[in-house]
Amino acid sequence: MPKRPDIDAIEFLKGRVYLGAYSYHPTDTDELVYFTVEDELPYNAFHLDFGPLHIGHLYRFAVVLHSILNDPSNKNKAVVFYSSTGAKERTNAACILCCYMVLVQNWSPHQVLHPIAQHDPPFMPYRDAGYSHADFELSIQDIVYGMWRAKERQMIDITSFNLEEYEQYERVDQGDFNVISKDFIAFASPKQSRPGSNLNEPFKKVLEYFVSNDVQLVVRLNSHLYDKNEFEKRGIKHIDMIFDDGTCPTMEYVQKFVGAAETVISNGGKIAVHCKAGLGRTG
Repeated sequence: MPKRPDIDAIEFLKGRVYLGAYSYHPTDTDELVYFTVEDELPYNAFHLDFGPLHIGHLYRFAVVLHSILNDPSNKNKAVVFYSSTGAKERTNAACILCCYMVLVQNWSPHQVLHPIAQHDPPFMPYRDAGYSHADFELSIQDIVYGMWRAKERQMIDITSFNLEEYEQYERVDQGDFNVISKDFIAFASPKQSRPGSNLNEPFKKVLEYFVSNDVQLVVRLNSHLYDKNEFEKRGIKHIDMIFDDGTCPTMEYVQKFVGAAETVISNGGKIAVHCKAGLGRTG
C-alpha cells in the first residue's frame, strides 16, 4: 500500500496523485513530481467569467498527466498537480482534475468531490460571461455531475474525441462552433454586412461543415445578423425563436424547439443552435 507523502496537498489517489496550490514553483524531489498547466492551458475570458476549462483542455491535461504517471522514472513517486494560489486558478485546477477522475479514472461524483468537500478556503463558483453581478452560479459539483451524466449518456468518449477538429472549429476565424453531441451543434451567430453580400471565411466554414455533416435545422435565438437564405438554399431549414439575452425562452418556444428537434433527430439529422455569442441563450 503506497504511503501518503508529507506534502501540503489534497490526496486523490493515495501515494500517487495530489492537488496543490503554491505561491512559488516547487522543485521535484526523489519522492515527488510537480506539474502545472496554468500557462499552457489558459482560459480565454469574455468578461468576468474565468472558467471552467473546456473539453479540449481536459484532453490535453489527461495526456500530460498520463505521460508523467507512465514515465518509468516516476514509477514510485507521487505526482502533484498544482496551480498558483489565486481563487480562480485554484478552482480551475480542482475542476479539471475532478473531471479527469470522472472521465478517465471512472470515479463517481461522490468519490471525486469528497477530497475537496471541506477544503479551506473554499473554491469559487463559476459565473456567466457578463459584466454585472452574477444571478446564477455553478459549482465544481455541478460541473462534475454534468461530466458524469454526459459520460453515462455516452455524449463524451475520450478515446474517440477529435482534439484537432474541436480546437479548429472553436476558433472564431474557423466558424466558432462546438459539436455538443451527435445530434446538436452550438455556434455563434454568423455575420453578413447585407443580404446577398460576399460571405466571410468563418461563415463559409460553418456552411461547409453543416452541409457535409447533415445539419438539417438551424435555430436562431438572436436578432438578424445574416440572411437565413444562405442556409435554406443549401437545403438546411431555418427557424427563428428570438428572445432577449439573459432571459429564458417562453414555454411556447421550448415546446416548438423540442418538437422540431425530435423531428430532425428521427430523420437522422443534426440541429444547430445559435444566439449572438453562442453562449447564454444557446446553452
